[in-house]
Amino acid sequence: MIISKNINVFAIILFLFIGTNGLFAQKKKPQNDPGYEYKAVHFGFTIGLNFMDFGFNRRAFNDPINGKDYLYADVASLAPGFHVQAISDFRLGEYLSLRAMPGVSFGSRQLTYFNESNQVNNETDQWEIESTYIEMPVLLKYKSKRLNNYMPYLITGANFRFDMAAQIGLNQEGDNQPYIDIRPFDIAYEIGFGVDCFLPYFKFGTEFKLSLGLRDLLLPNPYYFVNEEGVDPEVRTKPYTESISKLTSNLFMISFHFE
Repeated sequence: MIISKNINVFAIILFLFIGTNGLFAQKKKPQNDPGYEYKAVHFGFTIGLNFMDFGFNRRAFNDPINGKDYLYADVASLAPGFHVQAISDFRLGEYLSLRAMPGVSFGSRQLTYFNESNQVNNETDQWEIESTYIEMPVLLKYKSKRLNNYMPYLITGANFRFDMAAQIGLNQEGDNQPYIDIRPFDIAYEIGFGVDCFLPYFKFGTEFKLSLGLRDLLLPNPYYFVNEEGVDPEVRTKPYTESISKLTSNLFMISFHFE
């Protein structure tokens, strides 16, 4: 839950960014592609990096058969993924536009279960959860007045996602049956900020954005794993699902826009 822990830090950076817009106010210079910001519609594409995380609501689960009195699920570290999106930007007013950005995002999360001693019991308690999102963000972009060839902005809206890899969960030993199962469809609230730079032939933007999932993705009935000893599969898998009462998907995204 690394991203969730840093939301306050992100908010502080956001407000500092808003408060320092005056730093862009330089003596007036010749503008590249003057009037571009007044186009009714324009298009482009985005490439970028993302870091996927989970948000957890946890609960204790007693499992005397397997000797695990408590399991604590977390994403111990973040691994970079990438995303590609198309941009359709519709001007709504002098400082406001509506953006539709269909695309695809790839990434993974290392889901790790710790016991009450803050240790990982074995390799089967570490899971690589991969995601391949088909997504459709619909965002409002609030722009400042153009300052020479720069234009800071804020962005917010919703993202509708479908995870094509939601039911593929492999532990480090390569078992094909996941101990947990997650729902493929998600809705996320997104907020971020960025700066557009007007170059001679196109507009280049750099954007930082948080995407916070709103749906509980954890399915109550996972695929059960039957081991060679014939242990009840429900006993084998219950600690992994019942130690989590709610699971949400969070992303931090760094995007580079070409418009």
